[in-house]
Amino acid sequence: MPFDSQPVSELIGVDPITGREWRRLTEVLVYRCHIGGREVVIEIPVGFRYDGASVPSHIKLPDWLLDCLPFWLRWLRWVRMPLWGLFPPFGAYKRASILHDWCYSLDAGTPRVVADALFANAMVEDGVKWRRPIMHSAVRWFGGWAYHSR
Repeated sequence: MPFDSQPVSELIGVDPITGREWRRLTEVLVYRCHIGGREVVIEIPVGFRYDGASVPSHIKLPDWLLDCLPFWLRWLRWVRMPLWGLFPPFGAYKRASILHDWCYSLDAGTPRVVADALFANAMVEDGVKWRRPIMHSAVRWFGGWAYHSR
């Protein structure tokens, strides 16, 4: 089994603007995988703070894209599409998200491409199906700002 257990954590706060929960691990979370024929063990320590999958609660399509749509779809200009219904912060990929947050942290010192690959691998091992390629693409496209702002 890649993860030794389910994460055990406590709620430490909720962002009043976004509604995003922040949690802290109360037990060590261990992930095991094989890279290049060697077993790698990653231990995420007690006290690590995480916010689940960093998915915005809503998204608004950019104006440049809306201007390309046919006139009968221009009403989308005033719509904010909810994302948490499809990609909740604490979905089936919760453990993979915690692993990814840990790998992006300064304490882990993991290269970004490795962190993103571990995220995708952990989602496969946790049985995440159609969401996996979308979420992996999202961290590859948009994760740079989080990785470089640490």
